[in-house]
Amino acid sequence: MAGFADVINSAGDSAQLVETVAGKADPKNGVLLHAAGAETAGRVKQALTARGFIVETIVLYEALPVPQLPAIGQTALREGTLDGVLLFSPRSAKTFSALVNEAKLADACAPLVAFCISAATAEALTPLIFARVAVAGTPNQDAILDLIPGPGPLR
Repeated sequence: MAGFADVINSAGDSAQLVETVAGKADPKNGVLLHAAGAETAGRVKQALTARGFIVETIVLYEALPVPQLPAIGQTALREGTLDGVLLFSPRSAKTFSALVNEAKLADACAPLVAFCISAATAEALTPLIFARVAVAGTPNQDAILDLIPGPGPLR
């Protein structure tokens, strides 16, 4: 995979990644490179450093929230043309909640299904109310997509 001789998947969140690295790598073998987003850059490094690793972090991206819910999203919520919303992090859920509330469209979420990558993401949706909140069994894209039923309405 991408030129690496050995690729190991931790199949989880940052805490699981730390456990996997600590179980598979030896701090004496050298420096670890942590390619990260700006929001998460410190957590993995801090946890691995506490376990004796030297970690160099390179921030590859930064996700900045939009200042308001885009017009297409406002229209879709207002007209009831959505069945659900996918939320991939607590931060995105908090941003979504704030923007929906700011647009005075919180009531439009009542018939929707919120598909959340984790329980923490679902909790971050407060105070929005949904018809149903579905939480992925493992925090990854495949698991959240598996929550979505086949053709037909989600409700």
